[in-house]
Parts: sequence; C-alpha cells; structure tokens
Amino acid sequence: PDRIRRVRLLGKGTGWDQCPDNEPGWELWGLNGLLFANKKLTRIFMMDILDEMPSVISGTWELSELIEQANKLKIPLISPYKYEEIPLSEAFPLKECVKEFGLPYFSNTIGYMIAYAMLKGAKEIQLYGVNQAGSHEYVEERPSVEYWIGIAIGRGIEVTINGKDSQLLK
Repeated sequence: PDRIRRVRLLGKGTGWDQCPDNEPGWELWGLNGLLFANKKLTRIFMMDILDEMPSVISGTWELSELIEQANKLKIPLISPYKYEEIPLSEAFPLKECVKEFGLPYFSNTIGYMIAYAMLKGAKEIQLYGVNQAGSHEYVEERPSVEYWIGIAIGRGIEVTINGKDSQLLK
C-alpha cells in the first residue's frame, strides 16, 4: 500500500491559494470544486455522492463535466463509492478507519481527509483554507475536524493550521 509522509489539505476557505504546490516530498489534496482549481493536486476528495452534490443539483456543474475533469487530472478521486466512469476513483476506506480509530465522527470532507492521511501513514499534515468560520461550518462541522486533528496530534503527527481566518482550535 502507498505510504504518505507529508500531506497538505486544501479547503475552499480564504488562504487555500497560499498553499505551495509542486514541493518535493509533499502530497497535495483538495476537495470538491478544487478539482477545477489551478493547483497540482495529487488526490481529490468528494464525499458527496456525485449526482447528489449541491453543485450538480443546482446546475453549477454538469455531472459530465465533473467526471471529465476528474479523469483529465489523472489523480485518485476518493469518494463514498468507486465510480466505474472514473477509473482512478476509490471508495473511502470507512471500515478500516473505524477499525483503526474507533468512532466514525465525520461531518465534512476535511475530517475524512485527515483520517485518510493517518490511515496512509502521514507524519505531517498541513491545512490551508480550512477555516470552519461560516455559521454552518463553525457549529456543525468544526467539532469533527478538531476531533480528527486531536486524534492526529495524539498519534504524534505534526499538524499545522495555516491562515489567519481559521477558527480551528480557537
């Protein structure tokens, strides 16, 4: 299995674009709409079912565009399921996470990304654009992200939260 040592996780909040890319020794993971960003991602996470994503339902993205872009990047897409139309997609390893970490406390994609990084052996995790500052994010999603950060720190993983707007651990 592939072992990951250093990973940068990109959210979509302010500061995500400050994250360096193409730096040797680092994986760079984004989520959802960052599929279309001009960053050299090594993995993309979409934990909504693709045809049920708010951006697809609202018409912001066409499902066919999303699939085409995912295939064009030629990087793994981590999602709830493996999608036949996206050969590099893989189902998030939920059973393995529960076995390794216990409680499956996930309220947003960032939590899944942190758990996946730990499962893959990360020793260092940096967060960019993960602010959890909007009312919904702050109330409903931030506790889960902080939970996973705490699990990581408790396992000796170095976690860095970048960006002046982040409300994590404050």
